[in-house]
Amino acid sequence: MKDNGLKRGLSFVQVVAISSGAVIGGWLAEAPYWFQTTGAGAAFLFPLLALLLVPVGLAFGELSAMLPFAASTDVWTCNAYNNKAGFATQWMMFLIQVVEPPMMAFIFGTAINHFYPLTNDQMMIIAMLSVTLWFVLSNFNISLTGRLSNIFFFAMIVISLGVSTSFFLSGHWSFDNIRLHQGFFPKGATGSSSPWPCSR
Repeated sequence: MKDNGLKRGLSFVQVVAISSGAVIGGWLAEAPYWFQTTGAGAAFLFPLLALLLVPVGLAFGELSAMLPFAASTDVWTCNAYNNKAGFATQWMMFLIQVVEPPMMAFIFGTAINHFYPLTNDQMMIIAMLSVTLWFVLSNFNISLTGRLSNIFFFAMIVISLGVSTSFFLSGHWSFDNIRLHQGFFPKGATGSSSPWPCSR
């Protein structure tokens, strides 16, 4: 009899790396806009948003254990409401997945652009190549995608900690940088609310 269970081709760490990389990668693409509108107060907002997402993660964990099927949001919604609600929910999730990859495709270009200026055409080429490569790798062997995600994710953590530490130990930072730019939230409630809808 054919086994219809999940193949479990990814380890727990790889799943965390892929999902975290997708979220944090989106932040990288949007970070310049966020920090311009939010100001230094973003340092307080993102930990708060992380705490608010804990109940969402717990709910997903409970539902995944109870109904471990592919297209899980569809299955959960159908069980809780009806097939029409499940159909609508799954299509909305599909639309999110259609919109997100093009945005994620610009992450590599955005990162490179911080060190080496790129034209719009060059950014487009890098985006198309990265999406095509990731598509091929994911369809060829999902565990290979997981291993690459581990490398990128932990490299990102190490580099981020290294850069942050160098900034704090450089002796060039001062609270005046915040005070002279109108405090932690220079644009008030409007600026401080900008990261909330984007934190997923």
